[in-house]
Formats: sequence, C-alpha cells, structure tokens
Amino acid sequence: MRTLGGLLLLFAFLSVHSQNNERKDLIESRYTYSFSGAADQQQLNKLEQQMYQLKGIIEVKINYKWDSGMGQMFFKRVSTKRTGEMSDEFNPADIKRLLSEIGLVPIEFKEL
Repeated sequence: MRTLGGLLLLFAFLSVHSQNNERKDLIESRYTYSFSGAADQQQLNKLEQQMYQLKGIIEVKINYKWDSGMGQMFFKRVSTKRTGEMSDEFNPADIKRLLSEIGLVPIEFKEL
C-alpha cells in the first residue's frame, strides 16, 4: 500500500513538473497594427473574430476613433521556442490582408 501511495505521489509531482516546463517553453509577444478607413462596429467585430482564427492569437483589442476614422489594434500571441531555422509561421501580412478585406487601410505594424 505504501508503494502505491508513493507511486501516486511521484506521478503527481512529475505531472506538475512537466506542465511547468511546457509553460516555460511558451513565448508571449505583443503587437500593434494601426489602420485607417471608415468602419462600423460590425466590421470591427468581424476583424476581431478573424484575428482569433490566426494561430497563436490569444487576445485582441481594437481602439477606433469614429470621428477621425483611425484605429489601432493591439494583440497578443503565444508561440513555442524554436531552434535553428524552424518557424512558427506567423506573418504580419496575414493581418494586413484581413484589414484590407474589410475595407480598411493598414498603416503600421509594430512589435511592442
């Protein structure tokens, strides 16, 4: 019985340790993309939904000034650490395409 309890305790420890290592391998990055153009709330909601469809995007916030037609999108993504020439396939051109598809003009992309 002691052996079984010890094995269960060891398994629980290894499970928690493994999860902690996985979290350490994640890289969180923040970006902003400014844009201009006339937009309505429905278009901005669609843009936000499409952003969440991109791999690794975990948070999106869009600030839009209705009077000037200018906006800025802040977003956060997570990826895993890669070694060598491995790529996680993130491409800001995908976001530029999303903005253009709903009739907005992409201005500037920045990593924060």
